[in-house]
Amino acid sequence: MRIPFPEEWGVVLGAMAALAVLADNARAQYDPRYDRYYGRYEHYDRYDRYRRYDPYDDYYARRRTRRFPDDEFLPREPVRHNKPKHREEPAKQAEQKPVRGPYQIVVSIASQRIYLYGADGLIRESKVSTGMRGHSTPTGVFSVIEKDYYHRSNIYSGAPMPLMQRITWSGVALHEGVLPGYPASHGCIRMTADFAKFLWRTTPRDTRVIVARSEIDPPAPIVSPKLFAPVQKPAERAESANSIAKDAAEQNALLVQAAASAGEAAEAKASEAVSTAATTEKSFYKAPIMPARKGQVAAFISRKTGKLYVRYANTPMFETPVEIKDKDQLIGTHVFTAIEPMEDGKQMKWVVASIQTHMAPPEATRKKSRNQVADIAVQPSLPAVPQTAAAALDRIAIPKDAAEKIGELLTPGSSLTISDYGISEETGEGTEFIILTR
Repeated sequence: MRIPFPEEWGVVLGAMAALAVLADNARAQYDPRYDRYYGRYEHYDRYDRYRRYDPYDDYYARRRTRRFPDDEFLPREPVRHNKPKHREEPAKQAEQKPVRGPYQIVVSIASQRIYLYGADGLIRESKVSTGMRGHSTPTGVFSVIEKDYYHRSNIYSGAPMPLMQRITWSGVALHEGVLPGYPASHGCIRMTADFAKFLWRTTPRDTRVIVARSEIDPPAPIVSPKLFAPVQKPAERAESANSIAKDAAEQNALLVQAAASAGEAAEAKASEAVSTAATTEKSFYKAPIMPARKGQVAAFISRKTGKLYVRYANTPMFETPVEIKDKDQLIGTHVFTAIEPMEDGKQMKWVVASIQTHMAPPEATRKKSRNQVADIAVQPSLPAVPQTAAAALDRIAIPKDAAEKIGELLTPGSSLTISDYGISEETGEGTEFIILTR
């Protein structure tokens, strides 16, 4: 093929334009429907004939509406594909029942449920996800020892643990997480977002947490003379204070007599001093107002060691031996919680939650771990005794002086725990008694 020279380009372009005009005329004469289907672009706009695609309209609505002319088309509201879910606010759910402490948290591993109890009973419940096989959640009696709104695990590569409430220093805590419907955590107790936020805002530090393998009965009221009662200041302190006031009055009287012998000028002052001394001698000594007590007292009786341990404001106070009847028999684990003083002020309202102790077979071996459970002291040899809270209190004799010391510090939220097991190694600085049952 020969390439035309530049001087021949004008001839070639003119020929191509003439051929295009002839072809257009021939096609218009050959196809009479050309104007209806294709139209001429200077007189036709495709956007006037078909409605523009609307991403909010679904497919079937588009097929129905595109047949109507534009003047008869009825506009419709856009479809919202991501509609917000209307969830019940936790505040409205909390208003249904009064929220009044002291609080107790109960977790059931078998049913994967968590319960929050207050002074008036059950406040709220929800589902949880506990530790999976190989990373099981320990069971027993704990308390909230630390709270952190934004927390990351220092064991599992900084995994997020929002709304965290720690119950052991070894890494077990309650926090918000994924709930697949079965145990799936590494030992922690995962909760839903709504319940975790409600629990965080409601429960303070030192709130008692009971983790049981199966469902247990909710905390029930109990009355017993063996439970601690508020104790007022002994009368001996008031008598000693009165004797101190009388001694001071006598010294003032001697000073007045010495001043009277000095002259007539001192007689006026002496009369004033005598009047004040007389009134002071008759007045009752008032002890200074002490600041409010901070913290709560926790008592623990172990059948394994046969001792009573007392901690106040998470600090050890004293320990003393106690007498336990039928020490060879299981007693169970019972958590007594002081709710509020009665109207007379001499007694305290108590509630109790109990966990049954199940003896493991003798041939079963336990692996050593950081959450190792203290072995039970003696194997049962006598007929079984009911593991009820009332039976446990009847079998224990608490020394009177120890009960009075506890009664002086008794406040709502204080506790008494009776168990077959000993104190766990998790119990330490900043914690109440931690008792592991598994």
